[in-house]
Amino acid sequence: MNIKIAAMALVSLIVCSCDTSNKLNDYGTGGYEVCSAEYLRWTAFQFAKDHYYYADHLPLTVDIEQYSSTYSMIRDIRYEPIDHFSFSVTGDEYNSAFISGNYDGFGFSWQYDSSEHALMITQIHDGPARQVGMNRGDKILSINGYTAADVSNMYDNNQSSLVWQHPEGKTGSDFVWQPASGETQKTQYIESGTISVRTVQAYQVFDNADSHIGYLSYQRFGQYGEQDLDDAVSYFKQQNVDELIVDLRLNPGGAVYLAQKLASSILPQTDIGLDLIHIDYLDKPHVVEFDYMKDSWLKVVQTPSHLALSRLYVLTSEQSCSASELLINSLKPYIDVIQIGSTTCGKPMGMNPVSYCSSGENGGEVFSIVNFESINANGEGHYYDGIAPQCTVTENGILPWGDAGDSLTAAALNHIHNGSCDSVVAVNAAIRLSTPDKKIISRPNVNYQAEYKLVNHF
Repeated sequence: MNIKIAAMALVSLIVCSCDTSNKLNDYGTGGYEVCSAEYLRWTAFQFAKDHYYYADHLPLTVDIEQYSSTYSMIRDIRYEPIDHFSFSVTGDEYNSAFISGNYDGFGFSWQYDSSEHALMITQIHDGPARQVGMNRGDKILSINGYTAADVSNMYDNNQSSLVWQHPEGKTGSDFVWQPASGETQKTQYIESGTISVRTVQAYQVFDNADSHIGYLSYQRFGQYGEQDLDDAVSYFKQQNVDELIVDLRLNPGGAVYLAQKLASSILPQTDIGLDLIHIDYLDKPHVVEFDYMKDSWLKVVQTPSHLALSRLYVLTSEQSCSASELLINSLKPYIDVIQIGSTTCGKPMGMNPVSYCSSGENGGEVFSIVNFESINANGEGHYYDGIAPQCTVTENGILPWGDAGDSLTAAALNHIHNGSCDSVVAVNAAIRLSTPDKKIISRPNVNYQAEYKLVNHF
């Protein structure tokens, strides 16, 4: 399958600890008007010189006025051989991505498949697309008369806004798509609306005579979906699961405390207080410390449910990043972590975002500049080339989350059953899916005014 994943301007956003702070060194104004665009770029550069984990690789000076935005400046000065992640967004955009989980759009994520000449839907959130029946695995053939190839190329060439300009000036868009269910091709005009991002896409239990196997599709460590995560883990506890498969293959990361919480939920309650992850900050005596820098160990904490598992299965891809990798690495000193799929993206570092001029236009700006590296209790980390799986398995298409015919899910079930890494698509006959146990998460929309679009996300 020849697949190209489209990229938008704000790349790998959900990759941070997601705590903002204004306890900062006084950098002055650089001669610029406070809270002007130039002032924000000046401040971001001064902040980077103090806190950037790769500060030794920063230029000595920067011509602030040559850049059109803080984001373009950060992208230009970051240490690209390692750091592809440092960025800035407006305060409103930050709120949408990390706090509320709401934005204006249609509510689906996609990747372009040139062999299918289609935008393959990879995730569906609560919004208009879901309401008209779109599902994961459906093929979008055109939007507003543009073919899937056209749409992909427009995003590659920073012309994405053209895609959403309806030829008749309408506020919505015309879609042509082929449902994965085999139904006839559909054509429909759809109005955009408020989207609620679903961090937990689905969870369920596979049963056989010997074990109860939980499956969790968790595709973003977003604090707005924390209750959904708690509900899923609580359900697994009620069902007495003794194995767990966590599907992170489209999870770019997010709030570190949620990775800490999920890891703690997987371990027994008796492990509370044990070290999970050391957060390594730069040691610069002249720099004002943030509160979060005072205790650099993330420990096993009390959670609503502790599953007390002896091993964990994790499904990954090159899109599994940041907090997803931290979850894997944090658990390795304590339980067996069986990784299935492909090598992760390679981001052992993170950032503690800071906000400036939050009362200004668009909520000011939030700088997310890499300022720490994470290392587990065994001193393991530095996985800049990604974390390689024990069982390398290629996806056999975009199937519903938890579908037993999905090659990665099937490989995990087979490994549980016979200890083999064979990527057999057919699940062993001894394992059956308890259909009533499948939970698809749906949360009500919350009003949100600012428009915001994530990577491959509408």
